[in-house]
Amino acid sequence: MRALPIVAIVGRANVGKSTLFNRLVRERRALVEDRPGVTRDRVVASAEIEGHDVLLIDTGGLDPDAEEGIPQAIAAQVRQVVADAAVIVFTVDARAGLLPLDQHIADLLRRADHTDSQPEVVVCVNKTDGPHQDANWQEFHGLGFEEVIPVSAEHRRGLADLAISIAERLPPPVASEQEADDGALRLALVGRPNVGKSSLVNRLLGDPRQIVADEPGTTRDSTDVRLQVADREIVLIDTAGLRRAGKRSERLERGSAYMSVRAIERADLVLLLLDASEGVTDQDAKLARLALDRGRPLVLVLNKWDRVADTQRRREVHRQLQR
Repeated sequence: MRALPIVAIVGRANVGKSTLFNRLVRERRALVEDRPGVTRDRVVASAEIEGHDVLLIDTGGLDPDAEEGIPQAIAAQVRQVVADAAVIVFTVDARAGLLPLDQHIADLLRRADHTDSQPEVVVCVNKTDGPHQDANWQEFHGLGFEEVIPVSAEHRRGLADLAISIAERLPPPVASEQEADDGALRLALVGRPNVGKSSLVNRLLGDPRQIVADEPGTTRDSTDVRLQVADREIVLIDTAGLRRAGKRSERLERGSAYMSVRAIERADLVLLLLDASEGVTDQDAKLARLALDRGRPLVLVLNKWDRVADTQRRREVHRQLQR
């Protein structure tokens, strides 16, 4: 099993990141509107760039100085993605020209706290779709990065050059964490918010290590805990709950979705927790597909079975599970 390298699209609001994301994924995955800060349906998708399989991340509009509220949450998420990325596509707007906020983001990327090495940065000068923009895109060399590529995501101009530049900067394939560790089996627990993932981890461990609250979305990140079963060590990866994309109104949940996908990629086996009291939902099916699309074996776990006392209701849940 090999972990896909991350290619992150980063930049301030309304520079065309979502349009670029859609072009690179070759599907209309991200909602695009001509106004800053619009919530997009997805932030992560598998993509192929010049023969390289990658995990492409579409981040929210960045304001590095944000100290509270949604902008601060977005900034925190972007820093996490940048720390994990192999290549960053720093997207700017040729029509607006080089702005102080662009320079500020460039400084943030140079100071990125990366665990292995500094990520490669490609400056993508978007909206270069007219004579005036063609003449002015060179000014973005002032950001201090080696590669500056003019594109028009809307008109598909320059995308081939951008893809080649990204591919040239991708690292050679390396073994994922589970290949390099001591052979412990990695189990990722995934599911909708509040289905009891953290409670299950605590029960298996016999130790309340995880924060458990009767409130959806308590877990915001993926957490590894180790469990000894006979002579076999198992690593449990507890992940944040994934809601249907349209309901992820909190930008913080967009980062949680990203971390959950990464947890699935790191796992040898995925446990999908279902809420028996609610039955099987379309979102449960989508989460199952997410794991299967990444080639991971899947076990379905019906939690809260004690809340389904009616025999007829139990039969209905079984029918839903089979379907």
